[in-house]
Amino acid sequence: MKHTFDLDAALRQLIESYFAPLRRTVRKNLARLTAAFLHLALSVRFGYGGLHLTSVARALSEGGKFKSRYKWLARFLQCQYFDPSSLAEGMLGLMLGRQPHPG
Repeated sequence: MKHTFDLDAALRQLIESYFAPLRRTVRKNLARLTAAFLHLALSVRFGYGGLHLTSVARALSEGGKFKSRYKWLARFLQCQYFDPSSLAEGMLGLMLGRQPHPG
């Protein structure tokens, strides 16, 4: 799926530029998680009830079996380096169209 690759690459580039205060590994994982949310939002099943970790794990584009993707997601959401204040600052800048901080 060429459009999936283009979406993933575009997300990585946006996250790298707007979320510079976050660790590189967190930015990479955040791009992966954002792509999963977008894939879910484009799917038919997105509006059927609540959003569950299992649904997000199924939508992850990379990874092996479902169990490993689910474990990865749970670990990432509990990561000590996942700084909500830096995430909020970057999201606000991205939504308002502000220029990203220089690397």
